[in-house]
Amino acid sequence: ILIVLIVMINKQYPRLREEVLKKLGKWEPEEEKKEEKPSTRLNSLDTFRGLAITTMIFVNFGGGKYYFMEHAAWNGLAVADFVFPWFMFMVGLSIVLSTQSQLKRNVAKTVILKKVTIRFIKLFLIGIFLNTAVPGGVELSNWRIPGVLQRIGFTFFVCSVLEVLFIPRLTAVDSFGGGERLTVAADDNEYNECGKFLNDNPDIPEKKISNWRFGHSSNGEASCTGKSLLFHTWPQWIIMSLFTGLWCAITFAMPIPGCPTGYLGAGGLADDGQYPNCTGGAAGYIDRLIFGPNMYQHPTCKSLYRTTHAYDPEGLLGCLTGIITVYSGVLAGHIIVTNKSSRGGTLIKLVVLAGITLVLGIVLSKGSLSGGWVPINKKLVDYLVCYDHV
Repeated sequence: ILIVLIVMINKQYPRLREEVLKKLGKWEPEEEKKEEKPSTRLNSLDTFRGLAITTMIFVNFGGGKYYFMEHAAWNGLAVADFVFPWFMFMVGLSIVLSTQSQLKRNVAKTVILKKVTIRFIKLFLIGIFLNTAVPGGVELSNWRIPGVLQRIGFTFFVCSVLEVLFIPRLTAVDSFGGGERLTVAADDNEYNECGKFLNDNPDIPEKKISNWRFGHSSNGEASCTGKSLLFHTWPQWIIMSLFTGLWCAITFAMPIPGCPTGYLGAGGLADDGQYPNCTGGAAGYIDRLIFGPNMYQHPTCKSLYRTTHAYDPEGLLGCLTGIITVYSGVLAGHIIVTNKSSRGGTLIKLVVLAGITLVLGIVLSKGSLSGGWVPINKKLVDYLVCYDHV
């Protein structure tokens, strides 16, 4: 009812405002000639966000008792397990749209970074506050520190900083010479990623940020091929590779007292009860070591496998793979921003991205939900979930 009222008021506001101003004698006729700015929102993203929110609400209120609307106890993947990665993906896509919009308005990068930092702090504090909403209340001794909003805030912060620091303002231009061209708009002393200024002001010193080839479109605008979309993000790829290597090294090589190295099981009765105190492997061990009782105490695997150790699905180690999930959305954002004039080209590139990640996920899991070199497990937020949700 509240939403309907808000929509109705929003629709009636222009007319009511005009009537009030006319009665007060303050209405200016030229205001009638002002054209409304066209919407710049990405409708597909808004639709996807609405779908994710609807699914989340449905799942949180029992999911109609459908088994596929419940979270997997440990390994495996159900519809409910897609919701959080969906939101992470949308965060990454929104980072690109927001950053590019601000750069287009010539907002200083320091200002953007300040906004990003403030938003991260707000999300983290709201998440901490929401962790008090448990039956019976909480004490400081067992107040949960990790959480959903905390992870979203942290991964948003990391990917936003990488986007602001390493990516210039991107604009898509028409195809010419048989290929899609990518440019970076230049205002004042800005230059494009191909190493050539977009304006010919002789007062601006010649500077280059790369040695990539450049060309000129039919209107004389400097540009480079769409292939550079991959290459001009190389600093981000290096950092993401480091996060991947760090996660793999900790997960599969870190020794855990009383547990086999590289263990990814639920502990308790899982694996014939051989490792009852090894819930979550390295991820669980690190969280218990750092947070102690200040972490989630009732994981979904507890009822099925009778585990005795706490495990937090939003723990520290999972933040590394969470960053990868958000970055997959950043990649999609780059594709959308630089292919605005070609829906077909955008769709093809997104399908290719999804196909590559899906194949990689199938190979690593050996085509199974609970087997392979890396099982599909949203609780560990492993790479298979990152790959498969794309």
